[in-house]
Amino acid sequence: MKTRDFVKLQKKLLPQLSSNFIIRGSYCSLEPVGDVIRGFYFDNSAFSANHFYVSVFFQPLCIPVTRIHLTFGHRIGGRWDSDQEGFEITLLAEMGNELPFLLEMNSPKKVAEALKPLASGGNPHCSEALGYALIQAGEVDRSLEVLTSLLSGLDVSISWQEEIADRARLIISILSNSRQAALQILHMWKTESEMGLGLRPST
Repeated sequence: MKTRDFVKLQKKLLPQLSSNFIIRGSYCSLEPVGDVIRGFYFDNSAFSANHFYVSVFFQPLCIPVTRIHLTFGHRIGGRWDSDQEGFEITLLAEMGNELPFLLEMNSPKKVAEALKPLASGGNPHCSEALGYALIQAGEVDRSLEVLTSLLSGLDVSISWQEEIADRARLIISILSNSRQAALQILHMWKTESEMGLGLRPST
């Protein structure tokens, strides 16, 4: 399926879930976006042109990004077949089951709670996001613990891990003196993400 097919499918399904979804091509997001973008992502399958996948996701914007990734999401319902009779009814039900989770991701505390089990798996992206969510939730000491532990496990000879380390070191150095200053940095990174994702025009 192509992007236009996913847009058409979303236009059919989303009004039955919530009026607060905005379609953004192959994915949709709940409005207002706030500090976290959350929604459903539709993706092609290499199996055939009629098969596709749907994932539910949330993505903190305080880590600079230029695309939606599914690190903080999961597929729902396995592989879908657009030629299968009645698939839309089943897909809508599966999406409806995930809607309460998406609606819950509306505060730093809820986001941090959702990230904790993901970070426990050792994924640096999850640990970084958790550290920043804890700052936003007002848990400064716990954030410092998470970010310090994150740094100890990174291999800075790998470029993407070095980028995480640079951000974490900056936040730790600022957070030790001022939570407000750290929040300002996170807000600046959020603005970068919003521009990178096309959520706001570049200046």
